[in-house]
Amino acid sequence: MSGVRRRYDVDWIRTVAVLLIIPFHAAIIYNTDPDAIMYVKSGINVHQINLFEFFLDRFHMTLLFFLAGMAIYYSLLSRTTRQFAGTRTKKLLLPTVVGVFTFCPITTYVFARQNGSQDSLLSHYIGFFTRPVGGFEGVNGGFTPMHLWFILFLFVYSFIGIPVFRAVISEKGRRLTDALADFFSKPLMFLLLTVPYSMIFLVDLMDERNPVAYFFVVILGFIFASNDKFQKAVNRDKWIYLALSAGILLLWYLWVKENETGSTFILYLKYFITKAARLIPTFALLGLGNSFIKTGGRTLRYLSEASFPVYIIHMPVVTYVGYLLLKFNIKPVYQYILIISLSYMICFILYETYRRLFSNRTSAKAVKMIQG
Repeated sequence: MSGVRRRYDVDWIRTVAVLLIIPFHAAIIYNTDPDAIMYVKSGINVHQINLFEFFLDRFHMTLLFFLAGMAIYYSLLSRTTRQFAGTRTKKLLLPTVVGVFTFCPITTYVFARQNGSQDSLLSHYIGFFTRPVGGFEGVNGGFTPMHLWFILFLFVYSFIGIPVFRAVISEKGRRLTDALADFFSKPLMFLLLTVPYSMIFLVDLMDERNPVAYFFVVILGFIFASNDKFQKAVNRDKWIYLALSAGILLLWYLWVKENETGSTFILYLKYFITKAARLIPTFALLGLGNSFIKTGGRTLRYLSEASFPVYIIHMPVVTYVGYLLLKFNIKPVYQYILIISLSYMICFILYETYRRLFSNRTSAKAVKMIQG
């Protein structure tokens, strides 16, 4: 966020949200729902773990895309379009390509082994790129971007959104966003955004991963960052947004999730609750974060830098650690804690190894340049 006042609150929220991906995916190991995709499964439901997963799943990715939109705003303020495109290609596309050719086949290999496959790693690796794609998650052993879909979406949004982003930060666009800020500064007006957000999902496109809906959220985040009035509004209403978030998440869990029947009106009401539960918590967290988080420090700097690499490498780590620990007769809750702890440990060790090697090479190149 060079060139602008650093938002420690946004940094903290984004960093914690990204790092929560490990306990989130580890939790799916203990969810028997076939639509809850994880590449190793225990075959049992654990209620305490399910609760954490169910609630985080409602708003986690929406929050990350909203924060990504804010990050794009800060990035474009200090870069030309060409510089921005180059930076996004290096930071988003390259890690996705590397991950698809390394981490994703390893993960599906572990999944195949748990399901009785006797293929060698090499045979499976070849099949990963040659088998017919059986679905977005690649559970047939075929190609999948896996968890890297989030980064791939961001890369695409960064480019197709450039005309919109540039229009927003233009002089004419700033007049429009200022008018929008005045409108949304009225109490609880952000709730209105749940209406268009929900309506986008009426077009059945990749289900919960609807790319149009997430692009809408990225644009919302970009516009939100462009004017301080938006932040002041959610700061003022943060406790109401928090109460609404808690209420609507509880309503979703107790009523919507457990009972998908009813009249047409009731079904649409449940549908709206489901989508509202994805967006409203973002406003609560942004208001709370900005009100109470004022400083960063060394811990934030380190975790902020580490969170993205950890996100990229975490899936094969969690999958393999889970695959090994499920062989032991350990109480599921303790097993879950072990999976999380070991996964964090391994991910950070791998990150530190890479960071130190990369830093040493960079330093060596700098010394050679200085010495001529």
